[in-house]
Amino acid sequence: MLFCGSSYSSHSGPGVVLSWRRAAATARALGDRQLAKSKTSELDEIVRWDGPRTKDDTYGTIAERFLLMSLSHDDGVPASLPHMAHDVELAGAILIDLMLYRRIRFQRGCVELTDGAPTGYAFLDPVLQKIEAESKTMELGEWLELLAEDSSDLKHAAFERLADRGLVAVERRALVSGFEAHFFPHAKDTGEESLVARIACGDVLDPADVLAVCLANACGLFDVILSKKRKKRLAKRIRQLVDTNVIGETMIEAVETASRASRQDAERSIPPTTSKQSRQSKKANKWEWRAFWSARRPVVTPGDAAGLDGSVEFKATNVSDRYLLIPERRDNIKMRKNGLEVKQLIESHRHYEAFRPKKVLKFPIEADDLARIFPRLYGASVKVSDKAELEAALHTHGYVPTHVDVEKVRNRVRLVDDVLLEFCEFRVGNGTHWSVCVEGPDFGHVRAWVHTINPQAGQVMGYMDYLHQMVGEEC
Repeated sequence: MLFCGSSYSSHSGPGVVLSWRRAAATARALGDRQLAKSKTSELDEIVRWDGPRTKDDTYGTIAERFLLMSLSHDDGVPASLPHMAHDVELAGAILIDLMLYRRIRFQRGCVELTDGAPTGYAFLDPVLQKIEAESKTMELGEWLELLAEDSSDLKHAAFERLADRGLVAVERRALVSGFEAHFFPHAKDTGEESLVARIACGDVLDPADVLAVCLANACGLFDVILSKKRKKRLAKRIRQLVDTNVIGETMIEAVETASRASRQDAERSIPPTTSKQSRQSKKANKWEWRAFWSARRPVVTPGDAAGLDGSVEFKATNVSDRYLLIPERRDNIKMRKNGLEVKQLIESHRHYEAFRPKKVLKFPIEADDLARIFPRLYGASVKVSDKAELEAALHTHGYVPTHVDVEKVRNRVRLVDDVLLEFCEFRVGNGTHWSVCVEGPDFGHVRAWVHTINPQAGQVMGYMDYLHQMVGEEC
């Protein structure tokens, strides 16, 4: 099964299409260079170091080595890299791990499945399953983006394995409304020398160590985790390691290109800072990303910038909403005591949704205003004065909405002027559910903060999709 050479797919997000195309183009261009640099074939290299592991398998996979390097020792959060660079790097590390385990190979900028047998790693096997299940051809840059978008669960699974091996501790902190944040500080009694320390001491590194160094260098990790003085002292050694590596060059170059694009996107996307801009953003279209939980308590694995360390002050409000679910409509429509509150869906990308600014239509609602929300009412000259008249008008014109009553406890905090984070516990009937929402007018900002919050194992979808799903399950 071969994944390569396709045109850019619908997986790409607004404002990042060219960035990912550059990554994929670089990957293709460097495919031949990878094999030319190696004195042996790539498969021979893999066979040589995919032999018997050491007794304790101290250093683990490339993905684990990268995460250990990127974790702050005290706070237990990943290094804060621009936009999705950390997740792109993790995706690249996982793909190289699968290569080392002889499950895939890189062929001229493409990914070729060679063996679908599970590896036994909870953060590698889901990726292997995706590759095996994918039927269409995809460029390497697209694979990096796709895996980076879905990296939260993979990252958490890798952290949990590091905890099982005693390399990190698990620190759990209660947030609000049943939410819990997990942090992974380095274990105090592990005695393991970090990869950075071994670089500084001039130790001989195995090929997997060298690959971890190359990937960390490609995504700019050393710029974040090393002081200027230490970075200068280690620069020559890091460069030597990068220059002598002959494996996985295609992936490393693709990660470098994608990470560079992330930094450029970050520089171009400076959040609004003035109150005037903040007020204007309230009138703009908004992007939303949501995840839901119903059968388990929700967990997030924050990054540095999230600040979910107990110092954040959420604004809590109790809200009662009656949603109107209309078949084949995904607009967010709520019936309130004094009228309607409407957010019209204008665009969807992956699990992100863009809505027009909220409209509040108070009773009595004029016919023209009502028809803008319910087009079948055009020309009907229907003016409604209360809920009963609204219900009658909708049924008369073929709308048969389903009512869903929701009792919420919303906890909100503004992360920056234009990005809002919400943790919500809500009840529908006798069931308790939870949701997390990241909302803002700029797609790039919302996307970046979602990858900083890292929600685990939730159902990612729009609010109306979730309610439609619940109603469907009850029928």
